Amino acid sequence: MPSNDARENSRVQGAISEDAVTRKVDERVRQQLTKLSFLGPAGALLLAFLAYYHKDIIDSVVTYGGTTLRAKIDAEYKNHLATLSQTQDKLREGETRIASTRDIFIKEQDLFIERIARTRDEYAALKAEAEKAKDAAEKTKAETEKKTLELADAKTKVEELLKTLKEVSEASQSTRDRIVTAQSTTIAEVDLRYRELATKIAALQQAVVTDLKKGSLTSTTIEAVPVAQTTDTERKPTVYFQFAGFERTEAQAISNAIKKFGWTIPGEERTPAAVKTNEIRYNVENRAAAQQLEKDAQRSLRELNINIALRLRETKEAKSGFVEIWVYKP
Repeated sequence: MPSNDARENSRVQGAISEDAVTRKVDERVRQQLTKLSFLGPAGALLLAFLAYYHKDIIDSVVTYGGTTLRAKIDAEYKNHLATLSQTQDKLREGETRIASTRDIFIKEQDLFIERIARTRDEYAALKAEAEKAKDAAEKTKAETEKKTLELADAKTKVEELLKTLKEVSEASQSTRDRIVTAQSTTIAEVDLRYRELATKIAALQQAVVTDLKKGSLTSTTIEAVPVAQTTDTERKPTVYFQFAGFERTEAQAISNAIKKFGWTIPGEERTPAAVKTNEIRYNVENRAAAQQLEKDAQRSLRELNINIALRLRETKEAKSGFVEIWVYKP
């Protein structure tokens, strides 16, 4: 700042030199003389006079009045210098404040940079931990997917095993049903033959008693004794029960309901042949029994809330003395 003061003082000293005073006096005289242009011809003559002799007049004014004017100008510039000095003091104070503010800013900047560096380090550490956690999560995910696949494979194998067991169970049950049905068929046939034989023996006994009373018993008479045949009205035929789509418990419920009407059902056989089949099959000799079975079976199904319509079907494949019922649940 001292260099600025020296330049300012030098500039002031130059401004108050004689040439400068002369110029200022000349300028002021000109300003005053311009006012005379409004005085008419007299003013014009005066202006012309002054224009011709203005140099001599100014020199005289500077010589005789320069001291006073110089003192006035010097006082004005001293005031200017005082004002300038005050301004310089304010500038110095401002520079001091700026320097202080700059120091504070630099300090805060250093602290801010330090915080940024610390935050960057913390972020780097957190990022490393996040990457580590991500790797662990991906590893866990891979292991979980592997276990899921293993469980799914095990589940599939278990389902296949259960399916196989069910098929084996159904096949075993079907085999059992067939055995029971075959046994029941044999028993029914034996029973039928037994009844026929018992009827024939009873007739022979009656004929023997009669002939003994008459005294005319011969072998020819015995062979000629009529044997009464068992008809549908005397004995209900055995019922073969075939089913598909139903659970075995459902099939047994239907069978038990029909048995309440006096029908003999040796067992229930699950068979694919019963799919989409709901009918009563019978031999022509058992038509009346089949018609009665159809009524009893429909009544049993209604009681069990099973909506199935049975139809009668006469077939030569049905054995005499037996009626077949076929039911299917979609």
